[in-house]
Order: sequence, then structure tokens, then C-alpha cells
Amino acid sequence: AVLGSMNKLPKSKDEQNRLMALIRRIDDGSGELDFTEFLRLLRTWDNTAKREEVKRELAVGEECGFRHEQTRRAKEIFSLVDQDNSRMLEPSEVRVLLQRAGVNPKPQEMQEILIWASDFAQHRKKVWTLDMCGFLRLWKKLMENEIVGDL
Repeated sequence: AVLGSMNKLPKSKDEQNRLMALIRRIDDGSGELDFTEFLRLLRTWDNTAKREEVKRELAVGEECGFRHEQTRRAKEIFSLVDQDNSRMLEPSEVRVLLQRAGVNPKPQEMQEILIWASDFAQHRKKVWTLDMCGFLRLWKKLMENEIVGDL
């Protein structure tokens, strides 16, 4: 329940298995985690998730033809525009990002860009959000259509 409230639940069977192995490794043999062990579990699990996220982002960056420094620059841009620090961009934040990049599309063009963005987004209850990997794919599409320049 605690991991769920912190949005740290494993998302796949493989992640579940890794979490269970980590719990067994951290437990002092009592079969229960005391507070110190629990804090160690959270820190280790969070650090592992962050490393995997960075690897995934770099792989998508390479898939899009970006060099590592371009992907890191994209991450900085993404973080600046992610106003609520959710690590997800909502449509309004994508608009802000484009404006900061000097792109001021007409309403029809903006609608097309948002449709492209939704193609790379995660959908929940008719609302989409764009994670860093989706942002990289969107930026590549915008570059291919000569809407934005290189990172």
C-alpha cells in the first residue's frame, strides 16, 4: 500500500520479481522489514528505477537519432516545462514548450501537433500525457516536419 501511494509499484512481473529479491536481500532474516530496512528498500528501489528510466530515455534518444548530450538537453527542456513536476507533459505544457522553442503555430497547426503528441503519449480516461520518451519521439517528428530545429 505504501509503495502504491508513492507511485513506486512494480509495473511488470519482472519488476515484481526484482522487488521481491531486493526485499529478501535487505531483510535481516526476521521476515519483516523494520523502519531502517524499509527506508533502505525505498532508496534502493527508487535509485534502480531512476537508472532504468535514464537507460530507457537514452535508448529512445538513440532510436530517434539524438546524441547523448542532445537527449540530456531535451531532458533539461522537458523538466523546465513540466510545471507540476509530474515527469509527464500535459497538452498545455506541450503548448508552452513549443512557445518557448519559438514556435507559434496557428490553431489548426497546433491541433495537428497535439495529435502527433497524443500518438506518442500515455492515455488515461480520454486524457493523454507525454513522458520523456514520448517527448523525444515528438521532437523528432517536429524536426522531420521542419517545425523545430535540432536540440
